[in-house]
Amino acid sequence: MADDEALTLPKSTVGKLVKDYLPGTVRSSNEIRDLISDCCVEFIHLVADQANEVSVKDHKKTIAPQHIIQALRDLGFEHYVSQVQEVYEQHKETLQDKPRTKNKLARLGISEEDLEREQQEYFARAHAALEDKQQQQQQPQATAAPAPADVRTGGDS
Repeated sequence: MADDEALTLPKSTVGKLVKDYLPGTVRSSNEIRDLISDCCVEFIHLVADQANEVSVKDHKKTIAPQHIIQALRDLGFEHYVSQVQEVYEQHKETLQDKPRTKNKLARLGISEEDLEREQQEYFARAHAALEDKQQQQQQPQATAAPAPADVRTGGDS
């Protein structure tokens, strides 16, 4: 990326994480929190770059969780793999608990047939409005150009 300065973590989040992991008697300076933030961003770049290489080798265009796990192994961070897998499993469970888009339609209280009918009405209105606009644009053109006059010039009849 061209502008690495724009890639930072929120200072408040980093500050809270640092505070939560340090003993209560230890304090950290803003400089240390900024350094930790920079290290986190660099770590993310490193893992993302390696995961991208793994996905390219797998002939995939999207980085998947298994690519991240393999990237951690490739970079020598095997001791993080089990934690990452646990977090990923928790994430998958959270996604399963989330309502799906299919359920969203049911929560609307409108049947698919009604929604389709309403959509067709919107299309019909839009089509009619487009035709009206086209007719209005053609009318001024018809009145702007006068019809040729039937003028007879000179000569004996």
